[in-house]
Amino acid sequence: METSALAPIIDKNSTKALIVQVLSEKPLLTLKELHAQLEKQKQLSYQATHKAVNEMIIEGILLKRDDKKYEINKAWATQLEEIAKLLQKNSKSKDYVQIYVYETFEKFVTGIIRLVHDAPNPKKLPGVCITKHAWPPIGLSKQDYELLLELLTQTEYYDISTKDTPLGKAFAKTLEKMGKNVIVGSKITSPLDFICTGNDVFEVVFEESVQKELDRIFNQYKTLDENAINDVLQNIITKPTQIKIIHTNSENYAQKLRKKILKEFEKNNKKEGD
Repeated sequence: METSALAPIIDKNSTKALIVQVLSEKPLLTLKELHAQLEKQKQLSYQATHKAVNEMIIEGILLKRDDKKYEINKAWATQLEEIAKLLQKNSKSKDYVQIYVYETFEKFVTGIIRLVHDAPNPKKLPGVCITKHAWPPIGLSKQDYELLLELLTQTEYYDISTKDTPLGKAFAKTLEKMGKNVIVGSKITSPLDFICTGNDVFEVVFEESVQKELDRIFNQYKTLDENAINDVLQNIITKPTQIKIIHTNSENYAQKLRKKILKEFEKNNKKEGD
């Protein structure tokens, strides 16, 4: 399922929002203790509480400790803070922010390809992208692959993968064949992966579990062999997760990011020329 909303990611009137509120005020509650607190504010069954909590664990919002007590996932809270800052920043201008949520990496890749493909770029400004690890272009449908090739011919794209790994370089070769300019290994930093085209910026928030799997796979394999591909398919592409795309339309923000990436490519080209 793909969803989009201006904010919040959790409906403020939902049971899940109430659970977050309760655990924010009283961290580390058992399911029984949590349900008792919820009942003071809302009439619901124990089964409904249990179901909501289980869903929130899958979504990466809550963590269950060994002592069977629940707490808010700090990584999720940090991601929300980043989103809130973007919303606050853009609410002061004519820019806008929209959030999309995807249930698998496969659906995320389809979504990001179509969003970027459809984003207007009448001036044919260079597209720029930064990722910790290259997003594996594995398992694409024929339609998505053709859309990807099409968007890469619309303008020049400059892609930086900050982590220098052999597998990252293997993916880079694939992307270069598709038309991207790629740097693997860079000291440039970004709190979130992003791709920018025209005045549109698409920033990506991965669950911590996805990022850990990407780290493991990119550090474990040296080449894009059958084992690596199967590992990516099983533990990244099709595995249930929650990936958010934060879509910001802002000329100033896009220009700032574009300048940052293109400057890095200029420095890299000078090094290669020396």
